[in-house]
Amino acid sequence: MKKVLLTALFICMGLTLFASPYIGVSQGLGATSVELGFMTSSFEENIFVGIPSLMAMDSYNSDFYKTVVVGTDLIYRFRPIGPLVIGFGPTFRAAWETGNAFSLMAGVAYQLSLETPDVMDILYVEGAYIPDFMQYESGTVTNDFLDKAAKQIFRLGWRHAF
Repeated sequence: MKKVLLTALFICMGLTLFASPYIGVSQGLGATSVELGFMTSSFEENIFVGIPSLMAMDSYNSDFYKTVVVGTDLIYRFRPIGPLVIGFGPTFRAAWETGNAFSLMAGVAYQLSLETPDVMDILYVEGAYIPDFMQYESGTVTNDFLDKAAKQIFRLGWRHAF
């Protein structure tokens, strides 16, 4: 098992040698996220941190720092026509409600982005499918925002590559 994990780690590290780093922001159904990542023409990896949006905080009477979502996507990308890029791959998410609950999730992310070679700004739409059997929860959730924020079925965002 250790050999498999080390091999996967070295492959991921090798992909970063020719990759462009980027930063981005996105808005989901209940959370606003900031993300860091890197991408090549055929691969992308990112990590994002999300906090509840203002509307979600008002409806759940929660402070923004009490419910946090952290996730990562490993996206295989291909360009079928022009500036359109389609991607898909695994996604891993963790969310917690301070003092009450913790949740781990895994699933599949799919992405549609619009990017041009000369401009380093990227617009994208991302969706995710996280099946119920790929979720682990610990503790008692006081509201359903934890599930909604962690699953982030839909995100619309912008990235700037360097």
